[in-house]
Amino acid sequence: MKKDIILNVSKLTKKLKKTTLLNDISFSINENMCCGILGPNGAGKSTLLNLISGYDKKYHGEISICGKKLTEDFLEITRHIGFVPQSENLDHYISALANLKFQMDLYRLPYSKTINFVENLSKRLGIYSKLKNKVFTLSGGEKQKLIIIMALLHNPSILILDEPTFGLDFESRLEIWNIIKSLQKDMNLTILFSTHHLDETEEFCDYVIIVSQGVKLVEGIPSALKNKLGEEIITIKTSSSVISDNLRILMPQKDLFYEDKSILKFTTSCGKEAMTKISTIIKNQKIHNVEISLSSPSITDVYLFNIFRRPA
Repeated sequence: MKKDIILNVSKLTKKLKKTTLLNDISFSINENMCCGILGPNGAGKSTLLNLISGYDKKYHGEISICGKKLTEDFLEITRHIGFVPQSENLDHYISALANLKFQMDLYRLPYSKTINFVENLSKRLGIYSKLKNKVFTLSGGEKQKLIIIMALLHNPSILILDEPTFGLDFESRLEIWNIIKSLQKDMNLTILFSTHHLDETEEFCDYVIIVSQGVKLVEGIPSALKNKLGEEIITIKTSSSVISDNLRILMPQKDLFYEDKSILKFTTSCGKEAMTKISTIIKNQKIHNVEISLSSPSITDVYLFNIFRRPA
């Protein structure tokens, strides 16, 4: 069954004085999708999410949510949006419940009905016992759970999260994502988020968009992006601070898509043959402390290819 488009972004451009923060970005995502936006620092991820969420209204282009342009009925459309910002939007010196009450007032939600939702969801997220505590006493994971509850109070159609697991340890990250995916299913949510954790997109995304310097580089479902990259990936690692020229010339330069001081990554269509060739050369040239591996393409490889690939 074909799902409806819930978010459409067309030719979105954002400038700050003479600096172009976003340049002609277009994409759309369907309802109930989980879409991850990837890119290095300064790529424009937060700017993009702030525009879609309605926090910044100065832009060129068009943003439509649930079939309506954001500029046409701003207040009505933003009721479809739940936003979890990168920076905390909590008052640390009042209780968690007081923060939630403030959010209820912003959306003019009836307290008697909304408090039931708060109690049920906070129990599910494991912070019900902390609702009367001042926010500064909560852990990082507990604060993030509170912000997620705040973003869902008005029953939005799309939940937008800007680096939702930033600063959290692995266990807390996994817990937050299990919560998000569970809520997505139960509340019929579409998820749009940014992250630097490539494993999160590998594990949880139905769709991926990669941006850099305000430009969309590539988009698609993860399997299609990985298939487009190539059949297999050869990774060469060395403990040396600088990879020797001997290692660099082992594979055709056109296949080299990532290089730093200790790692080379190549695409290949004949993995076993290439691995044998490399192993023989390494042995004959007596190159030490080298590790080579063969793997299927991952989202990390897709990211590195698009961000760091050499010009053809």
